Amino acid sequence: MTINADDDGIHADTDLYIKNGTIDIKKSYEGLEGNTITIEDGKIDIVSSDDGMNAATSSDDTAVLYINGGTITVNANGDGLDSNGSLTVTGGTVLTGGTVIATGASGMAVNFGENSTQGSMLVSVSNTTDTVTLLDSNGNELATFSPNKSYNSVVISTPDVKNGSTYTVKTGSTT
Repeated sequence: MTINADDDGIHADTDLYIKNGTIDIKKSYEGLEGNTITIEDGKIDIVSSDDGMNAATSSDDTAVLYINGGTITVNANGDGLDSNGSLTVTGGTVLTGGTVIATGASGMAVNFGENSTQGSMLVSVSNTTDTVTLLDSNGNELATFSPNKSYNSVVISTPDVKNGSTYTVKTGSTT
């Protein structure tokens, strides 16, 4: 599915559930928006002028963004990932062989929460459009992403990110 939208790419007034497939949101205000967003696999690429993924809900604060699989990239002018509740990476393809890389503005940037079972990091960088590369302590490339929008925060999650290990994030010539 390829989407070019002047409003949200995919919007649900209730819960949004995506299982498998390929979604390429080339233009949107918010890429994916729903009370709770659950992604169970697939390849999702998002370009948004505001939030890439937004789990927004009513006043009960039950919004949750679950990523249980897939390969996801986000180019956002706002938050790459936004949730009025928690962000959780718990299992599936994204945990065993995929990656989540979201770039956006650092003003309200959030990382995945304590219920996640896959390592992740939230990194603030100088405003740039450079390629983001994650390297392990031996200099091996674990993930790379070339955003097409300016960003100053990056959320990265791959199955290779382990607690207590050392990583290098490069944006262009900056590490």
